[in-house]
Amino acid sequence: MVNSDGFVVRSQGVVDVTRTGPGQYAVEIDADTDARNSVPMAVLRWNPQQNAFLVVRTDDNTPHTVHVIIYGREGTVTDLPFNVIVP
Repeated sequence: MVNSDGFVVRSQGVVDVTRTGPGQYAVEIDADTDARNSVPMAVLRWNPQQNAFLVVRTDDNTPHTVHVIIYGREGTVTDLPFNVIVP
């Protein structure tokens, strides 16, 4: 569970979360897990804008990081709390 400011409320397998910009987060996971070989998933915890959505992606250059980008009602990035799972 990650708050909108990037603070980790509780986690398992998450090393750190960095808010890299408005609505953009880098979730660093355990070195034992390669995000490129997984299907990371994330959901918004609270969505006051009703039309907000998020995108989850991995990057070949950072195999132990999952990137989460949250878009608000009008397509602009926005800070909202979310849950992320990297099975």
